[in-house]
Amino acid sequence: GSWQADLVARCVGANLNALRVLRGWNMCLNFRWLVCAARGKLPGQALRPELVFATRPGDLQVLRAYQRREGRGCIGGPCESHYSPEHIFFAEVCALSALCANGGELFSLPAGQRFECHFSAGGFEALVDQLTGRTKVAGSPPPPSPPPPSPPPPSPPPPSP
Repeated sequence: GSWQADLVARCVGANLNALRVLRGWNMCLNFRWLVCAARGKLPGQALRPELVFATRPGDLQVLRAYQRREGRGCIGGPCESHYSPEHIFFAEVCALSALCANGGELFSLPAGQRFECHFSAGGFEALVDQLTGRTKVAGSPPPPSPPPPSPPPPSPPPPSP
């Protein structure tokens, strides 16, 4: 079989889930999957919101996450205009740190250790507000100014005598 089928078989055999969307992936779908994982709603979680990270969240390098690099398997096209796995993992860890009341513990986890998310409805609402622009995020630039009003249309010429 393909490496993707082998990955699925290994995950099912280990009672683990891995996000692997072959068609139609987008950040919204990724966020939905992440919220389900944080709430223990994925198949095999048995309502236990446990997550295991192959890469330690504490090893994330913020500056590196913003760099675009060729040849790193960017999703949907070239890395100059599409997300790399590093970008996605960075976004997932940031989201989990907001979604889980104990999100700060993510950054001190040893590799392979299970993390049980204490889901925070307030953290979820605040994150949704930030992602949808309903709440200003500290340090973000101000929204663009509205365009100036259009000048009034010219007055018609006076009637000729």
